[in-house]
Amino acid sequence: MKKKQNQQFLYDLLEDALKYAEMLSHSSSNQLLKSTINEELIPSLYIYKTFLELKKIMRTEVDIALRASVTAASKIETINKETVFLLSKVKILREETLRLKKTLQ
Repeated sequence: MKKKQNQQFLYDLLEDALKYAEMLSHSSSNQLLKSTINEELIPSLYIYKTFLELKKIMRTEVDIALRASVTAASKIETINKETVFLLSKVKILREETLRLKKTLQ
């Protein structure tokens, strides 16, 4: 896959995770789940999105944002086991980003 296709693939994964997180936030009545999504997960995904759009995927901030996203998604999954799909999406995003970074080194 070419670099541009890879970045589009990551962008699509990211958008899917963001939409799912936003949907969970709006549909849940659990305040802890909502605050974790809104205060931890979504901001870290948007930091990742910023660097992806700037084509700065190799920056350390990308790794930090992905780590924070996985941590937040894991926390959300412990609050509500039905959100395991969100955790899977975020982990796939992290793994695909790491794979792309290895090919770019």
